[in-house]
Amino acid sequence: MLIVYLLLAALASHDAARCSLNPGPPRRGATATVLLATGSPDTMHAGPGAIQPSSTGGHTGSGARGPIYGQVFAAERFAGPDSSVLARTFAHRGDRRVVIVPWDYGPSCEPVRWTRSFAWVPIAKAATFTILLRPDSLWTNGVPVFDAYQAITEPYPLSPMYRRDVDRPSRSRTDIELTAGELYDLLATTAPADAAWQYPEGTWMAFARWQAAHPDLATRYPANILADMLRDDISYAKEGRVLRAISPIVAGTYRMSAVLDGVAVPEFFMRTRAWPTDEWVTGRTRVDPLEPHPRPPAYTVLTTGFSSLDVPPAACSGNGYINVKDPPLATARRKEWSGDIDLRLIPRGRPGDSALDRFRKVAFDEWSARWRASPTLETPARFWTDAKGVLQVEQTTHLNDGRTLTMRGERIDSTTVGCKY
Repeated sequence: MLIVYLLLAALASHDAARCSLNPGPPRRGATATVLLATGSPDTMHAGPGAIQPSSTGGHTGSGARGPIYGQVFAAERFAGPDSSVLARTFAHRGDRRVVIVPWDYGPSCEPVRWTRSFAWVPIAKAATFTILLRPDSLWTNGVPVFDAYQAITEPYPLSPMYRRDVDRPSRSRTDIELTAGELYDLLATTAPADAAWQYPEGTWMAFARWQAAHPDLATRYPANILADMLRDDISYAKEGRVLRAISPIVAGTYRMSAVLDGVAVPEFFMRTRAWPTDEWVTGRTRVDPLEPHPRPPAYTVLTTGFSSLDVPPAACSGNGYINVKDPPLATARRKEWSGDIDLRLIPRGRPGDSALDRFRKVAFDEWSARWRASPTLETPARFWTDAKGVLQVEQTTHLNDGRTLTMRGERIDSTTVGCKY
């Protein structure tokens, strides 16, 4: 719940969305080229290609407008969907030069013009990239041009992040690490990382075969952390499949009322997504990548709070959540469930907002303190089916200073927020 709560809090903020890259080792996507190359001191004008750089500042520079260059590299080995194009080009040209354009990134992860030196990689040292090739119409004088959209993390082991030593969590560091060539072999011979979401078992088996063939390398950084990241991806992929198969007991649209310290809050409505978004847990347990993922006994459903049925929420909207404990195999027999309703589902822009906002902030701060002391799934909400078969809900939130907020309501229909994922 903490992850979902903090994510939604960030999205609801009046500030622009903030993008932070995972400073981990490179991972190959299905459309990317894995390239082992050696840098030269030369640069070539490449322009933005098909990219429209953001006008906002980047995370490592101002993003000021100006010409866009790329550093020249000598390609040693390459793999990925564009391998045949590169092989033909190198044979035709008689050399293996490529140009790699570094990019900064902005607050929403959009590309921003690099304003450091375009020759950002130390020369005469082999390094491994995971980058995207431009169409040949956007090459420079027939020389293939790549874009490194996250130049701060490219390439291994010569990236600015790696050289600052911030991309290696202490738990994963090893005395001897993979060379650039060894990481290239790993990335080139295993499945793309994003394949884990569609083919979890096959993706893991390909990685496991590499581990078995290279037992001395499998425990070294970054192979060790790549294995952990792949396990997590597979766990989330399998979890997603299980969640999409659940029909949440709380799904639907609710008519709600609330009372804050004896003062009634205007009527409002809640509408959930059709499927759970996440498991509701106190901590993650990594499962065997080849084992099925169990159905969770509690889950989170993204939900939207709104003021009127005349203006229903937009598709894929969600400004809060409903958590519910819904153990497997017991749903058909149960008439009552416990859970938690996000206080932010009470719409803003109405009388009493300031008092409600203060209450919500204190409630979150107090919950956060309890969570840090002892992570526990708190269940102030009660859901039950009445004699007419209508799902009812009630939740009272108590603050340490004695203030209370009580929400009551009932499900009025089964309509959910439309969303393709």
